[in-house]
Amino acid sequence: MKRQLLILLFYLGNTNLFAQDLTIKQLITKAENAIFTVFAADEQGNTFSQGSGFFISAQGVGITNYHVLDGAHSGYIKDKNGNKYKIKSILDYNPNTDLVKFQVENTNLKSFNYLHISYRTQVKGEQIINISSPLGLEQTVSTGIISSIRTDEMHGSILQITAPISHGSSGSPVMDMKGNVVGIATFCREGGQSLNFAVNATQISKLSHKRNISVSQMNTNPLETKMVKSANDAYFMGDTNKALSLLDNELKTNPSNHLAFYMKGMIEFSIKNVESALSNLIKACEIGKDISFYYKQLGKCYFQLYIYTHDTSYAEYALNAYSKGLQLTTEDAELFYHIGILFYQYALKSTENPYSDNNKQLYLKAQEALDYSIKIYPTAEAYTARADVKKMIRNYGSTILDCDKAIELAPDYYRGYFTRGDIKIFDIGSYEGIVDLERALFFVLDPKEKADILGLRATAYERKAFQELGANAGDLAAKAILDYEEAYKLSNQPMYQEFKNKLIDKIKEYVQQRGSFP
Repeated sequence: MKRQLLILLFYLGNTNLFAQDLTIKQLITKAENAIFTVFAADEQGNTFSQGSGFFISAQGVGITNYHVLDGAHSGYIKDKNGNKYKIKSILDYNPNTDLVKFQVENTNLKSFNYLHISYRTQVKGEQIINISSPLGLEQTVSTGIISSIRTDEMHGSILQITAPISHGSSGSPVMDMKGNVVGIATFCREGGQSLNFAVNATQISKLSHKRNISVSQMNTNPLETKMVKSANDAYFMGDTNKALSLLDNELKTNPSNHLAFYMKGMIEFSIKNVESALSNLIKACEIGKDISFYYKQLGKCYFQLYIYTHDTSYAEYALNAYSKGLQLTTEDAELFYHIGILFYQYALKSTENPYSDNNKQLYLKAQEALDYSIKIYPTAEAYTARADVKKMIRNYGSTILDCDKAIELAPDYYRGYFTRGDIKIFDIGSYEGIVDLERALFFVLDPKEKADILGLRATAYERKAFQELGANAGDLAAKAILDYEEAYKLSNQPMYQEFKNKLIDKIKEYVQQRGSFP
C-alpha cells in the first residue's frame, strides 16, 4: 500500500496533467499567442472573408472553419503582434464538420506557440473560454459554459455554448479552464445570442488526409448547392424536419445530386428511419461511385445495426461497404480504423471461446487493419483500439506499449490509462495498475464511463484484499464496496449492486470461518 501511495505521489508530482484550473488572466496569457485572425482573398488579392484560428503545432499547422476559406483564391493569417503569414497549403478539410487544417509559410523556421487538443469527454455545465476576432475586434475574450452536447454521424459531437460567437469568431478555439481546446467555434443562430455552437475538438484528429493543395484548389463542391447548405445548417441546429424537407426539394430539381442522397440517408439514420436511410445511402454510393467516403459512412451505419441487433448479416454488409471504399483509396486512416473495429467486435460477439483459433484470426485481421490506420495517421483512439486487440491475443507487453503511445499522443484521453491499468492488474497481476485507473478517473467526466472505471477499480481492490489478506485487507474491501456503490449511483446498473452484495457475503463467510477479516 505504501509503495502504491509513493508511486501515485510520484505521478502527481511529476506531471502538469493534473494542474488546477487557471484564472482567466492566466488562460489568456497562455493561449493568446497561439490564436490568430484568418483572412480569405479573391484572385485580385482583395479580402472578402475573415475569421479566427489557432495553431496546433510549433511548425505552423493551423485550424479554422471551412466556411472562412470557402471560395478563396488565397489566404493569410495575422497573429497577435501583427505579423502576417501566408497560408502555404491546405492539409485537409471537411465541409460537414466545417473544419480545415493548413500549413502557413514559415521560411524562417519559426517555432509557433500552439494549443493542445483535449480528448476528455465534455459534460454539460463545464466552464469554457473563447478568444477570437469578432467583427475585426482582435483577441476578444468571452466566457460561458457548455449548455448542451449533441452527436450525429455527419458532424460528430457538437457543443452548444453560452459564450457568444459573432461574425469573425468562426474557427476560434473554445477552451476548458486549463487552456486545452475542447471545441472550434463555428456559428450562432441569428437572433439567439445564447445559441452558439462549436465542433468537438476531437474532430481535428479525423483530418488525416495529406492533400497538400493550394487554397484555390479547395473548391466548393458543385453539389453543395444553396439548398444543400441550408439543409446542413438546419440539421446542425437540430431542425431535422426542415433539413429533410430542403433535401427533398433539392432532389426534385437535381435527382443526380448524390451529396443530397448521402445527407438525407445520414439524417434519416439518426432518427432511426433505417430502411429509407440505407436506401438513400446506397443511392449515393451508386451515383457517386468514385467517392470512398460514402462507402465508409454506409459501412459505419451497417456496423451500428450489427452492434444493436447482433445480426451477423449487417457485419457482412459493413465489411462489403468498407471493402468497396478501400478499392477507391488505401490512404484513409479512419477507414482502416473502422475495419479493425469491425473485426474486433465480430470476434468479441462470437459464441465461440474468446481465445479460439477462429477468433484469433479475426483479432489478427483487426490488428492488421489498425496497423495500417496508425501508419497512415496515428491517433490515440487507434493505438488504444489496437491495445484492446492485442490484449485478446495475449500480447500484453505490446499492449502496454500501445497504451503508452496513446497517452503520449493524448495525455488527457482516459482510455489509454484505463486499458493499461486493466492489463497490469488482471493480466500481468500488478496492482500498480490501480495508479492508471486513478488517472483515468481524473480525466473522465461521463458518468457511465466513470462507473466502468470505478467498477474495475473495485474489483481490483477486492481481488487484492483476498489475495494478500494483509493488515490493510479490511480497508481495501471497504474501498471496493464504496466504488461499487458509486458505480451503481452513476450508472444505475444492477450488476454493481450484485458485486457489492457478493463481496459483503464473501466477507461475512470469511468472518464466520475465521472469526475476523482478514
